[in-house]
Amino acid sequence: IASTEYRGGITSLFFIASWMGYLFEYCTGPFMTFTNFTLLTLAPTVFYFLLVWVQPESPYYCLMKGNEQEAYSSLMWFRSSSDDHEVAQELERMRLNVEEDQARETTWKDVVATSTDRKA
Repeated sequence: IASTEYRGGITSLFFIASWMGYLFEYCTGPFMTFTNFTLLTLAPTVFYFLLVWVQPESPYYCLMKGNEQEAYSSLMWFRSSSDDHEVAQELERMRLNVEEDQARETTWKDVVATSTDRKA
């Protein structure tokens, strides 16, 4: 869903946040009781689940379920854009990708066809 110009930064932010979380736990853990430490580390998780609860479904998911209007609304929310034409073009590209993916028949043989696939 992330635009290509932001995708690398978002991925980097995810990994930096993970490592900062580890560092925070290692720095605070020895100075707290087990119960307080657990509650402290539970707080960001609860916050995350509350944020995800109000986030709309992915436009790709909506298109796979056949709900194009919800996909359009979702994409407008994610893009925070008022340019209907640009969002409509992106939604059309997504719709074509979803149709192509659904038309392609995938088997288990495709998953294990090469040694690289088997290692993944």
